[in-house]
Amino acid sequence: MNQLNSSTVARPELPTTILQFGAGNFLRAFVDWMVTRSNEAGVTNDGIAIVQSTDRPIKAVEKLAAQDGLFHVYLEGIKDRQPVKEVELVTSVQSVLSAHEQFEEYDRLILSPQLRIVVSNTTEAGIEFVSGDDLSAQPPRSFPAKVTALLHRRYQHFDGDPAAGLSFLCCELIEDNGSTLREYVLRHAADNDLEDGFLQWVNASCQFYDTLVDRIVPGFPPGRDRSCAGRDRIPRRDGGQGRALLRMGHRGKPRYRRVIAAG
Repeated sequence: MNQLNSSTVARPELPTTILQFGAGNFLRAFVDWMVTRSNEAGVTNDGIAIVQSTDRPIKAVEKLAAQDGLFHVYLEGIKDRQPVKEVELVTSVQSVLSAHEQFEEYDRLILSPQLRIVVSNTTEAGIEFVSGDDLSAQPPRSFPAKVTALLHRRYQHFDGDPAAGLSFLCCELIEDNGSTLREYVLRHAADNDLEDGFLQWVNASCQFYDTLVDRIVPGFPPGRDRSCAGRDRIPRRDGGQGRALLRMGHRGKPRYRRVIAAG
C-alpha cells in the first residue's frame, strides 16, 4: 500500500485563505472536512495552512506534514434511515508548518493578500493573557500575543488597508472565546505602546466571532483496526487516526455519526 501524500493522490491547488492554529482531531474532522466538502460543492475555493504554534515536536503534526496535509475522514452512522460507512479524503489542507522552526514561511503566509480567515483550537488554556510576552519574538509565546504580532505585521505591511483585516473563528471551549481573544490583543497592543491607528484598524477591520462548537472527538479504542478494515479500508497508508461523534437528528430521534479523522 502506497503512502498517502500529494505524489500518490491528486490534490487540487487552492489559494491559502485560511490559517489554522491547531492540528488536532477536532479541527481536522470538523473544519478541514467541512471546507473540503464546501470546495467540492463549488461553494468555496479555500485552502488551509495548518500552523503548529508550540515549540515542542508533535507526532500528529509530523505525520500530517509527511502526508502533505492529506488525510481521510471515516464516517459511520445513519443517513436517510440507512446505515452508512463512508471514507472521505480531505484535500483542503495545502501546507503544514511550525511557526517556530519555519518562521520565514509562516511570516510569508500571514502577509499574504489572499488570507482572510484564522481558525483556532489552542485548547481551553490557549486564550490566556501573558503579561510581558515579547511581540518581537519569532513567534511570541502565547496565542493572543502571536495574533497581536500577526495583525501588527499585516497592518504595517498593508499600510492599514481595511481590506487586509482578518476574521477569527475561535473553537476553544471557553465562554466568549472570540471576544476574549480580541480583548487580549488590544491589551497586548496597549502594553507595547503600539500606534493608535493599529488599535482602530483592529476594531474596525478585524472580526472576532464568539463560537459554540459541538463535536465529540474521543480517543481511538484500544485494539481497534485503524486501517478501517474490509471494504471500507482506506486506499493509501494514512498514519494516525482519531475518532469523533457527530449528533444527527431524524424526525426528532437522536442519532450519532462516528467520524474518524485519519492523519
